[in-house]
Amino acid sequence: MATLRLKFPEKDEPTTIVLSGSRVTLGRLPLNTIQVIDRTLSGFHAEFVLEEDHYRLHDRGSTNGTFINGETITDFHLREACKVSFGSLDCEYSPEATATADGANVEALPTRSEINAVRQENAELKNRIEALRAEIETLKKAAAPEPAPGTIAVAKDEYDQVIAERDSLKEAQRSAQQETERLKADLEQLQRNRESLQKVAADAKAEIASLNPPPPTTPMAPPAPAATAPTQPTVVPPPASKPSELPKPSFPLPMARPASKPPTSLPGVPAKLPIAASAPTPPPPIPSAAVPAASGLKPLPRPLPKPPSSAMKGGTQKIDPDAVVKPVEPMAKPMLKPPLKLPLQPTVRLQPGVKPSLPPSDTSAG
Repeated sequence: MATLRLKFPEKDEPTTIVLSGSRVTLGRLPLNTIQVIDRTLSGFHAEFVLEEDHYRLHDRGSTNGTFINGETITDFHLREACKVSFGSLDCEYSPEATATADGANVEALPTRSEINAVRQENAELKNRIEALRAEIETLKKAAAPEPAPGTIAVAKDEYDQVIAERDSLKEAQRSAQQETERLKADLEQLQRNRESLQKVAADAKAEIASLNPPPPTTPMAPPAPAATAPTQPTVVPPPASKPSELPKPSFPLPMARPASKPPTSLPGVPAKLPIAASAPTPPPPIPSAAVPAASGLKPLPRPLPKPPSSAMKGGTQKIDPDAVVKPVEPMAKPMLKPPLKLPLQPTVRLQPGVKPSLPPSDTSAG
């Protein structure tokens, strides 16, 4: 019989497995014939297929590959002893059963008949377990007390549902009571605030009333009879007096000459002339209609308007016919000296490299 010697991660010493059967699978999942829990192995890594008198190793598309003596293979006939590697798991394959004589840990794979016997035994055990469970249920029902007459039996699920609803209603009632108590406390606080505000408003009104006393009431005088009511005298303003006219002179007056400009004035600057002041406007006359007097009060006399003054204000004056008019003498204009004429000097042009020379003086003139 062919054997496969390998080391499981959970064991300290290597284990020799005797290959039997037409197909032996190897991988990380428990559905394989040989399960090796190694992260470098795929779920279904490889399989040994029986071919007449030897096994053929076939790779099932593993991630890390299958190797024979260090070379990658996909399908290889195992006729001689060799070193087989599944990912990082190293094994020793031998086609002869004599290789297992010196091994201490030897495991033989179950045959097909052994597997079928185990499966049949498992099915019988499952059926027996189901029968025992049914017997237990009947015993529980027999041991349960019979309900009293007039009561209705309820299923366990329905009873649990009713209990859960009752608990939820109790919790809702408890939360509603807490909310009601909180609202009552808020209402009491609002009432206290309202009373304090009303007290403050009353104090403010009293203080305002003390600061603003009511005006004193005066007794009303009885109205006087119409027959005995005094009449208001009519005030007539005096006629406005016209200003007196000046007498005309008996001789012709000389024409007035224009006043000469003061010496301080500059040419082109006009001289300042006196501006005649406008006559004051008389106040409007007081109407002749009588002012109605209040009952029980005497009217106050108003001062009469003053007549306009006949004296003229401003730059006018009265002319005295006896005064002698002196003619205005014209001012003599200053004589201006003629400007001095200087002789023209000859133009001297300088040449580069030549020193300028003074013109010859006229000796004959001396």
